Amino acid sequence: MKRCTLMGAALLAVALVAPVAQAERIKDIAAFTGDGEWRVLGTGLVTGLAGTGDGSGFRASITSLVNSLDRMGQTVDESSVRSKNVAMVTVEASIPRTARPGTRVDVRVSSIGDAKSLEGGTLLFTALTGVTDGETYVVAAGAVSIGGFNVEGGANNRVQKNHPTVGVVTSGGEVYEQPPGLANAPALGVILNHPDHSTAANVARSVNAAFPGAARALDAGFIALTPPAALADSPVEFLAAVEVLEANTDTVSRVVFNERTGTIVVGSGVSIGEAAVAHGGLTIEIRTRFRVSQPNSFSENGETVIVPDVQTQVQESDAHVLRLPPMTTVQDIVDVLNGMGATPRDIIAILQALRTSGALQAEVVVL
Repeated sequence: MKRCTLMGAALLAVALVAPVAQAERIKDIAAFTGDGEWRVLGTGLVTGLAGTGDGSGFRASITSLVNSLDRMGQTVDESSVRSKNVAMVTVEASIPRTARPGTRVDVRVSSIGDAKSLEGGTLLFTALTGVTDGETYVVAAGAVSIGGFNVEGGANNRVQKNHPTVGVVTSGGEVYEQPPGLANAPALGVILNHPDHSTAANVARSVNAAFPGAARALDAGFIALTPPAALADSPVEFLAAVEVLEANTDTVSRVVFNERTGTIVVGSGVSIGEAAVAHGGLTIEIRTRFRVSQPNSFSENGETVIVPDVQTQVQESDAHVLRLPPMTTVQDIVDVLNGMGATPRDIIAILQALRTSGALQAEVVVL
């Protein structure tokens, strides 16, 4: 009963902080085309490892090393290379679309072979390209920091902290070319973080109140913008004025379950139609006890044996039929759930059944 009361308190908090519609700044609920980050990716080599790199079973790192040496004017027979001081890694970074050539960014490296640790390694110069266009935007190199260690001291003696095959090269990436930004955006507009037709219409209405005819909602997630003539050559100034405007937000009614933790979150706008619920509990317990069977005294052929004794108990609790009146607010649902005396996992099963029957008017999300 105590667990259910605590869950009801959490649901009550949702009711207090999540009204049906509230005004938010556009910059807090959406992003503009041309904003955000640009993803770049590449593969490279980490050298200088103390025998913890890729073994001979992963020849891709050796081939890449030989090719790198060849580009530097050193010809090496691949079949003669047996180095474990090299590891092949994926290298990735996220750069702001506003980044200019020369901007420094962090890059992340992850082993893709059978290296045991990247500790003490150095990333060789690696070109990072855009995931969608294949253009080179970042050149990365530098010392790898793994934030941990991996120490072995003989058979079955090992101490490891964090993940030694994943690391970061702090400020190791230099922007080579500016990624596509606002100037390259196909259309100026607002992209909602949570697409919703009502919210999109409200955003367009708010923008048009300040700049008549400047906004048009094309779908649930995108509002096209057209700067007024006075700001046609100053898109940044126009967007700065738009992002501080307020618009009422709306969302689909949802009930979120996390069955692993027993967490239930009921959002605003959830309603339950009239229904009758009968919910019981079935418990099956199986125990195995071992008994020792010994032969009689002076027995010539008898032997001591261990005999398992399996006991099964089945217990089914009585079901309580509860009539649910129509409920239209989170507070109503909290009051009813607190009075049921069920555990959070029981309530998850009840709400899922109500959703299937059509009595629960909300989208159900299971984490």
